Amino acid sequence: MHPAIVRARDLANPEIVTIPRHASLLRAAELLEEQDVHGAPVVDTDGSLVGMITRSDIVAYLTDHVDPGLRDSLFETTSFRATEIERALAQRAPGVEDAMTRGIVTIEPSATAGEVASLLLEQGIGRVVVTDAERVRGVISATDLLRVVGRYESALIGTVGPHPADR
Repeated sequence: MHPAIVRARDLANPEIVTIPRHASLLRAAELLEEQDVHGAPVVDTDGSLVGMITRSDIVAYLTDHVDPGLRDSLFETTSFRATEIERALAQRAPGVEDAMTRGIVTIEPSATAGEVASLLLEQGIGRVVVTDAERVRGVISATDLLRVVGRYESALIGTVGPHPADR
């Protein structure tokens, strides 16, 4: 017997962090840091997807518009630091919309894990937003996809017990 086909709805974490489109860039950076995520969908007041904001988007915005030397200081440590952003934003108040990426690649909940993987590779992206009628249902990262590959392989060869990727 073969394992069941894994769908995007199964891979996507339903407890996703979303950022309101009118949030400040500082608040977005704080949320990403607090939630320990690299990116989050940006949503309108009705919950519809309008973009994606990532740590890289924030750093690029700040480097281009606030402090050209900021990129080096942020990456001297292993974690993204909202305090560095707070310092850089002391004289400005940009919003998420100023830095977010528009035209986000999405996938339907019924897509298979293989379709998700193909989309990530074809688009050269690290995460895809799962949407249903323009409403965010979850986000799937390349890491999420790798976890399921390990479980799927274990199921195919009949390994008993938890897969090392689940530890």
